[in-house]
Amino acid sequence: NGMTYITSGFHVPSPLNPRARVPGRILVMDLNKRDATFIVANLTMKDSSIKLDSPHGMASWTTSDGVSYLYVVNHQSSGESVEIFKVESTYELHHIQSINDKQLGVKGELNDVIPTGIDTFYVTEWIRYFPHIHLLKMMELILMLPVTSVFYWDGKESHVAATNLAGANGIDRSPDGEFVYVTTTLRNMLEIYKPQRNKPSQLDHVQSVPLGTGCDNVWRAPDGSLWMGCIPRGMEFVDFIPSLDSYCSAQLLRLTLSGSDVPFSPFIEEVLMLTGPASKGSAFAVHHKGRVISGAPLSDVILMCEISQV
Repeated sequence: NGMTYITSGFHVPSPLNPRARVPGRILVMDLNKRDATFIVANLTMKDSSIKLDSPHGMASWTTSDGVSYLYVVNHQSSGESVEIFKVESTYELHHIQSINDKQLGVKGELNDVIPTGIDTFYVTEWIRYFPHIHLLKMMELILMLPVTSVFYWDGKESHVAATNLAGANGIDRSPDGEFVYVTTTLRNMLEIYKPQRNKPSQLDHVQSVPLGTGCDNVWRAPDGSLWMGCIPRGMEFVDFIPSLDSYCSAQLLRLTLSGSDVPFSPFIEEVLMLTGPASKGSAFAVHHKGRVISGAPLSDVILMCEISQV
């Protein structure tokens, strides 16, 4: 309906970055309004010991009777977790559950989440050796090692749904839930999976789509098309991370998968390519009624674009 929720406050520690750390928040914007501004959502936490310290990927689920929930990947000092909020009203979020890394069986860093029900979801692990062993972390990134996974939480326990991914990043599902899409940032690919019948905890790989760029998150539009925020020049991002003062090119893609079953015929459209000092990269792209919104992964830059057709 145009109401857009965005996480703010994701933090990558760097001794070269003098900027004060921003507190973790969830921002809300109404894309139906031409002069829309962000409003900070009010969070009521179930447990005072749980902090929205460094929120990351996020997704929503709406029940058949219209009740909505938000699922947020959270990097706390105590470890990784997925926080579930009930949307009491547009700007009021009530925290109802926290699933931590020990419950999920995750050793690395989580990135994105997509629910399949009120208390079930897939979540990606995009760096296996972060933050425990820094040498292995650097080897994982430089050598693009396929050591990350997708996990499935069934409401009671965790399952490894897919493995051998190089930087499993964004995740989403087809409108009918028949397919799961995962972007692998280190390999510039979109991996397509099909959940096993009556066993969603197991994902069967069915197709790989080369993207030719470093895609971050993927968002599935109501029409089934996939929108992605990308960083096309990886070394720019490496130079950008320490101080956030340089620029980092941003790219927005729309991917259409033609056909009723695999192998799909992919058609990729470049919606936007932005370079120069004003560009700080792109972490996602969401489209609503001729408007596209995109946020930078580590900066306070938000792109709002008007497009004539897609």
